[in-house]
Amino acid sequence: MKTLNDLIERFQLYAICTDCERMERVPIQHLVEHYGGDFLIEAVRQRLRCTSCRVRTGDIRIVYVGEKGKVAGFHYRGTGPRRSSDADNRPPLKPVSP
Repeated sequence: MKTLNDLIERFQLYAICTDCERMERVPIQHLVEHYGGDFLIEAVRQRLRCTSCRVRTGDIRIVYVGEKGKVAGFHYRGTGPRRSSDADNRPPLKPVSP
């Protein structure tokens, strides 16, 4: 995957701001209309700026969602350290039997 055309049918694009911890879906079709389908994904990464804090983190997520018209789901988990209170409130993991 190198261009917007490579993404348009089966992917969604999300801009991530690590500074203010925001995540925003970026409509690929709007990017294609503005820059053209041959526009490089790396160039998109370099141009994105957080609308809240105005920082350019260059952090994006490309998420496979399957064919157009089908239900897509997306869940993003933060990668920061967990607080000890979080671990105390979770039930213990159970082993999976075959």
